Amino acid sequence: MLVSGGLWLSARKVSDGILASTGTHFIALQPESPGNCGNGDAGCCFSGMRDEGLWFNGVPTRLLPPDFIRKVAALHTVRDASACLLFRIRSSTQRASCLVAGVDAAHPTAVKSTSCAASDLISGRFFNPSEQDGALLEQAYASSQRLAPGGKVGIGEREFSIVGIVNTGVRPAKADVYITLQDAREIVCSKLESPPVDPYNLVLVEARDSNTQDQAISEVKALLKDSSISSYNCYKPAAQVMGINQKAGKLLLGAIGLSTLLLALKSQWAGMIERRRDIAILKTIGWTPRVIIALLVLESLLQALAGGILGCAAGQVLLLAGSVYGLGVSLPWSSVSPVAWAAACGLVLLGGLIAGVIPALYAAREWPATGMRTA
Repeated sequence: MLVSGGLWLSARKVSDGILASTGTHFIALQPESPGNCGNGDAGCCFSGMRDEGLWFNGVPTRLLPPDFIRKVAALHTVRDASACLLFRIRSSTQRASCLVAGVDAAHPTAVKSTSCAASDLISGRFFNPSEQDGALLEQAYASSQRLAPGGKVGIGEREFSIVGIVNTGVRPAKADVYITLQDAREIVCSKLESPPVDPYNLVLVEARDSNTQDQAISEVKALLKDSSISSYNCYKPAAQVMGINQKAGKLLLGAIGLSTLLLALKSQWAGMIERRRDIAILKTIGWTPRVIIALLVLESLLQALAGGILGCAAGQVLLLAGSVYGLGVSLPWSSVSPVAWAAACGLVLLGGLIAGVIPALYAAREWPATGMRTA
């Protein structure tokens, strides 16, 4: 049981570590009514422009309340939350509109799963949180515009140095150009008639794990009226698989424990049958049923304790050998664990008690004459 438990915990630790973070990200936003676009104070389109402004997946969005990001980050179901500015603007140098994402590199946990990360680099380098006038270009956009690291890209009336090329795949907050959040705020504020302090239109959220993501989404939606959530649904099957793994491990350990108990019961029963004559003689000379029961149960407990210690020692040796010579995983019980030993020996003693009580009760109730005749 010690070896099986150690291997199961190790496999569960590895698989749950992957499944718990599968799809555990989403984006919170407030879509804007198309009728409000066109006036700069609506928080959607830039002044006098209907094709430039705050956009997400082709939908105009509102600027979010200043305290919303703080409330989201304070939720216990949220691991990390980051503000983001996603907007469409015409380039002064490329003479075409591009989608720009202003991200906060100081929150890599939320940003890397929803927008871009250093691991997405194709060439160049990733920008740092305090960098100014530095831009990352999506690989497809850079290829279409014939741009490369070391060159310049125009965003509105400003020019940014291209520090790297990334391929972010199918991230929710995918853009053509990625800049720091502060640079994005400066550009957006210059385009709005009444810009707020620290504007943002998206909240990038990384949930605690796949089991709590539904709760995190509900709590975020409760914080902001008319909010919308954009997320992948792969976290749902991941949470189901985690539950299946946990149930399967418990069933495995339960089956091993039951088999061990039945084997111990059979051994104790066989020992009692072999000594029925001796037990009958003890009863004849005055031993009471209570003493007979105590004798057989104590014997079973001592055997269980000796076997439990030897079994735990053997299991510990196997786990240590597996850790030293490699089983492809990191075993949680690869070092001596007093808690594991105490739990294993406790279970063995409980099994020994159950296995000893049943034969002892039978032996105590049997008549001495029956035991003498059948021995």
